Amino acid sequence: MHRYLNRDAASDPGTTLGNSELSNYHSPARTSDSVSPRNGLHVVIYSELLRSGGGRETWLAYFLPGIVASNLFNEVFVYALQPRDRGASLLPLLESLHVVPLLVDIGRPEEGKPISNVWRYATHVARSMNSRLRFGDCVLLIGSMAEGVSGILCRSICWRRRFLLATWLRSIHAGELETYRSRFYVQIARRIEKYLLRRSDIVIANGQDTHDYYLGQMPNLKSKIHVIPNAVDISRFNGLPIPSFDHRPLQVAFIGRPASAKGFPEYLKIVERLNSTDEWMESKFNFHVWGSLSAGNNPLHNMEYHGSFLPEQLPVILRSVDAVFFLNRSAAGKAAGISHGLLEIMSSRRLIVAWKNPAHCQLLHPDNSFLAPEGNIQAIAEIMLKILQTAPDDLRGKVERARQDVEDYSIENHIRLFADSIQPMRGIKLG
Repeated sequence: MHRYLNRDAASDPGTTLGNSELSNYHSPARTSDSVSPRNGLHVVIYSELLRSGGGRETWLAYFLPGIVASNLFNEVFVYALQPRDRGASLLPLLESLHVVPLLVDIGRPEEGKPISNVWRYATHVARSMNSRLRFGDCVLLIGSMAEGVSGILCRSICWRRRFLLATWLRSIHAGELETYRSRFYVQIARRIEKYLLRRSDIVIANGQDTHDYYLGQMPNLKSKIHVIPNAVDISRFNGLPIPSFDHRPLQVAFIGRPASAKGFPEYLKIVERLNSTDEWMESKFNFHVWGSLSAGNNPLHNMEYHGSFLPEQLPVILRSVDAVFFLNRSAAGKAAGISHGLLEIMSSRRLIVAWKNPAHCQLLHPDNSFLAPEGNIQAIAEIMLKILQTAPDDLRGKVERARQDVEDYSIENHIRLFADSIQPMRGIKLG
């Protein structure tokens, strides 16, 4: 694997940079064997890089090793937040890849005023990048809010240096913000996002539905917006046996962040509906939640909460699971793109029950899953009863088809699509 940098003490992984250090620190000189135009990649992500953080952190853990192996860039920086727990973060991974993390300490991001936190992060990133950015580098923004402000500032401060500004849209951001932010904050976010996308050289959407939404909002993006779906390491799940589906009770799970945008309230309603139809439901299904809620929050007698988990624990968790719910809301832009979690469950050959919406139907269809109209609790309940009456061989056929359908979503294909999207603007030829 190509070694990126000869690092000194100032660039050790986990280094936190204050205002003066951000202004004064310079990256080491490029070595003589650097191959132009394979310049630097600057990844900007407003995250503590916790491994259990969510979809963006999962994506980064896939993306960075692929980028390093591709030799597409000769140095990589990641601009992120100082994690509260280094051991639970991606920093050891970055260190093993010789990727340099540049960390901004704003305290706990969930505390303080959101706009103030975003501004502090963005100005720190802009100052830091100003001392590192070189002609032909690529700045990759993993989001459009805090990252977007950072990109706009860098575009203004570093305007003499021609660099590629790419914005990777991981979701329909304003739609997600509407579930937990004020209308004023959402309006600011929309304005920043539109301005950022106009200033970006390339815009990447992580799903066709995300692409179509933004193109509908901004038709002028047509010439520069690309679709690069998420990827999955299928080999992680090769050792999992296929469920037999001939036992009772079947083990059914909600895996992920128990939030409104993820459909967790609907999951509770589905279980309640099933419980109300049959007093012996506990002998047919056991329901589980793997997420951030504690066991003390358990409101249902036949539902067990297991707490948060690390991504590497997922194959072990799935050994005791037969079916998984995917209830992400797609209506009104609350969620979008191809879900990492969905790719992983399909790879594991577990039965999938999901809403039939644009986000899910990029991957799911009647041959590889059970689908119901979004928001229709009764339809999902009827599907669960139908599963009890379906022959185990037919259920195993669905999960095998799901596994086949994700084989093209490899890390290698993901990196190739990224390289293809930036090639026309940088003249890069992969070796």
